[in-house]
Amino acid sequence: MLVVAKYPIFFFLLFTIPLVGWWAYKRLSRKIITIVCLISLALLSPVIAGYYYVWNSAYVWITYVGAAFGWAFLNFVVKDKEDDRNMAASTLISVILFFLGVPVAIFGGMLAHVEQHVVWKGKGYRVTHIVEQGFAGGPKNTFELNRYAMIPIFLKRVEDEGERDSANKCWIRFGSVGLTYNSCEPDATF
Repeated sequence: MLVVAKYPIFFFLLFTIPLVGWWAYKRLSRKIITIVCLISLALLSPVIAGYYYVWNSAYVWITYVGAAFGWAFLNFVVKDKEDDRNMAASTLISVILFFLGVPVAIFGGMLAHVEQHVVWKGKGYRVTHIVEQGFAGGPKNTFELNRYAMIPIFLKRVEDEGERDSANKCWIRFGSVGLTYNSCEPDATF
């Protein structure tokens, strides 16, 4: 459900995947569509190793492009003699996805609000303060420690919410790497 809360617009735009795929099928060559599909798969491959992009919604949009061009590739594979069937199927699936995606997007927008604030970068790590405000009650505050990969556009989650020092509530200890973060004065680093 957190994905729905973070990216409700994606679920609204889900219905456009078959239409964008149909447009790509009619306007672009099979070679270009295949190349875009392979590039999308290559860009999605870091998730297998547990990495994600610094840009929060990168995987969502790469998946969107890959799915749309995958739909176009599928149209080339099952090419009918009558293109009207492919267009009718694309339109029908788009209408179904629209009626499924709109309520999910509205529900996701009301369900929760998630804010991410990068509060510290340094020593090859990034501490992110995540505030999740649900439908009712107070917000859930967590701190996430991420390590930058060799290529600094990728992050790997090291630890969520380190241990808070009982005597001093400002200090958060990330025990897996032995780092302590001062949440009250972010500039006074480790």
